[in-house]
Amino acid sequence: MKKKLIYILIFGFCVAVISFAAVFLMHKHISDHPVSNKNSGDNTVSIGNIPPIPVTVQDMTKGAEKPSTNISKGFTPNGVPVLMYHRVGDLPENADATTTDLTVSTANFEEQMTFLDKQGYVSITPDQLYGWLSKGQEIPKKSVIITFDDGYQDVFDNAVPILLEHHFVGVFGIITGFVGTRDYASWQTIGAAKAKGMIIVSHSFSHFDFSKHNYTDQEYSIAKSTMDINDNLGFTPTYFIYPYGTYNTDTENILTAHGYVMALTTAYGFAQKGENLLEIPRIRVHGKEVLPRFEYDVAGIPLPVDQTAENKNPDLLQMPTTATKGE
Repeated sequence: MKKKLIYILIFGFCVAVISFAAVFLMHKHISDHPVSNKNSGDNTVSIGNIPPIPVTVQDMTKGAEKPSTNISKGFTPNGVPVLMYHRVGDLPENADATTTDLTVSTANFEEQMTFLDKQGYVSITPDQLYGWLSKGQEIPKKSVIITFDDGYQDVFDNAVPILLEHHFVGVFGIITGFVGTRDYASWQTIGAAKAKGMIIVSHSFSHFDFSKHNYTDQEYSIAKSTMDINDNLGFTPTYFIYPYGTYNTDTENILTAHGYVMALTTAYGFAQKGENLLEIPRIRVHGKEVLPRFEYDVAGIPLPVDQTAENKNPDLLQMPTTATKGE
């Protein structure tokens, strides 16, 4: 019995010694080879004595794999993305900076809509967005609204067929005083798009800066656009897009008096419950915007930023917050 007890004690002692040695060696290994991935502001990842690896914005332009890995988690915490387009097509010769920024190529637009489609996004109407914001009505988990400002002919020629191909609905803000003039669609073209399921909303009659005009001028522009849409398309609009994204208290009061229940701005952000229905933000899509930047915008994921100037990508980093000429 004593002999057996001695064997047990010896065995236990050996186990303790081995365990202590293993812990000591593991601790020494970690001390000699530290792993660092802290958010220290220098955007680097280092392991032991290996030189730091910079994590730059350029890494995000090599393909859709990196940003799209998080897209499937959706935007639900941030609200509904309301995309803002202006023109879709080829740039005219000698295009100025404003036209260049407002014009998305047909190929890029197709690429963006294909991305939304493959990721399971569903385009909803202003009615659905208003119902969700004001009454808590259900909408698809990955909802998106696709808007087009001004009523240019090229969006009806180039964007509408792509939207239909992907079973998406577009929302077109029409400047009724410009209908049928150079570069702008006719009432016949607008009506044909409406017949195919596209949504038409008011973008005013005269497209001026509402914050700089008096009550009478503002009311005329809103009332005239309402009348024009009613006369030419047979319905009274209840959704409005502010020209240049500008407005004041008078503008909101006039809209309410004329039956408008929701208005879209050019401020950057997602449509969220609890906000003023006459001040819905949107996400601008730029003419030269790369697909990874588009993916980040739609998903509401913060962009990784490398502070060194040589690594900055203007197309990926630009975050619009204000209106520009020509909206």
